[in-house]
Amino acid sequence: MKKLKTPKTIIITIVTTGILYGLVSITGIGVIGFEAMAKRKAQLQLVAAELQSPLFETIIALGAYTAMLGVLFSQILGISRMLFAMGRNTDFFPIFQKISEKK
Repeated sequence: MKKLKTPKTIIITIVTTGILYGLVSITGIGVIGFEAMAKRKAQLQLVAAELQSPLFETIIALGAYTAMLGVLFSQILGISRMLFAMGRNTDFFPIFQKISEKK
């Protein structure tokens, strides 16, 4: 049986995101405390307001908008792919299995 190798980039990405999440969490807890972090829904916005820096508020807002757009685009692509597969298997309307002939 062939042993699968995990690509290094996947491990590097997971470790990097884990470190970034940890640093953001530690910074947030250090600025507003864990009790305020637990009670609020927009913790990073509260941290930026506490730091009283318009630059941080703008960066956090842009990050939130970017994250929402990323989720929206991935959902659009995922749903369209799912509908295509369901149309091909006749689990959904067959019109969804058609592919445009344009190049």
